[in-house]
Amino acid sequence: MDRLPHWRRAAYLLKHDAAPWTARYRALPSPEQWHESVLELCNLGRAPKAEPYRTAPVARFNGVLQTLAPDLIARGRPRDPHQLAEDFWLYAPYDVPHPLPGDTLDRLNGAWLQDLRPEPDHHRAVLDTYTELRACPPQWQDVTIDLLGCPTTDGGTASGSNRARSRAR
Repeated sequence: MDRLPHWRRAAYLLKHDAAPWTARYRALPSPEQWHESVLELCNLGRAPKAEPYRTAPVARFNGVLQTLAPDLIARGRPRDPHQLAEDFWLYAPYDVPHPLPGDTLDRLNGAWLQDLRPEPDHHRAVLDTYTELRACPPQWQDVTIDLLGCPTTDGGTASGSNRARSRAR
């Protein structure tokens, strides 16, 4: 049996004059950016000395969304607050049919809000928040993303970006 060595590339070098590798997406901001009532609902009834939520818990909602809409990309939140302000939560490839057509997201939002605060004492606050979201629903935005754009380390190598890794399926 012949044993030939396997040669594999260890690195790729981009041409300096190469055009960026971009892709178009529909993108949706994080829920706490939709309306202030979302975070108010999350923090309702928390102890005065407890650290307030600064972002809405979406881990379980992500699972539901990715099960119902496999083309949808649910991003984890970046740790850098500056990047959080510039980034989006959900991405859908622009060239596929919308993964949450019609009032699907609206209906799922109602279930998610109820899941956030299932206590009977908070039922009125859940309904009020849902009404506010329905009055001013979250808007998808068309965005173009540079898939290879990333920061470099002090040594000059690419450090990668969480954004690129989460969309490179």
